[in-house]
Amino acid sequence: MKVRWSSTYAMLDRAHNLKESVNDFAFEIAMDEVGEKRQKLAKLQLSEAEWTRVDLFLNLLAVAEQAQHRFSSDLKSTLHLALPALESLHAGWTQLAADPRYIHFVPAIEEALEKMDEYYQKTANSDAYTFAMG
Repeated sequence: MKVRWSSTYAMLDRAHNLKESVNDFAFEIAMDEVGEKRQKLAKLQLSEAEWTRVDLFLNLLAVAEQAQHRFSSDLKSTLHLALPALESLHAGWTQLAADPRYIHFVPAIEEALEKMDEYYQKTANSDAYTFAMG
């Protein structure tokens, strides 16, 4: 299922802000069950290490969120902002990929960077970007 970055970011940001309630909810639904089902549901509570990973993932998505807002507008053409937004996103994710705390995300970051490079290269085949930048 394809999910938009901004939707994922908003959902995780809300969950992170309410992490105590999220864990309480998981605990409460587990307590309504018995046996193996209770054990499985109890595992839905995130550990501190998992919440730390959520926080790191939010940082990755925040870079994309910022880039998206840079060239989003309902009022005017923003094609001239697409390349700077891609460059900003590329730089942000490249910087985070070099940070040892993001080691678990590096394969996904590298794939995303490759896809961005592919899109960036396609801009060379279109005069629209040249005209928009002028």
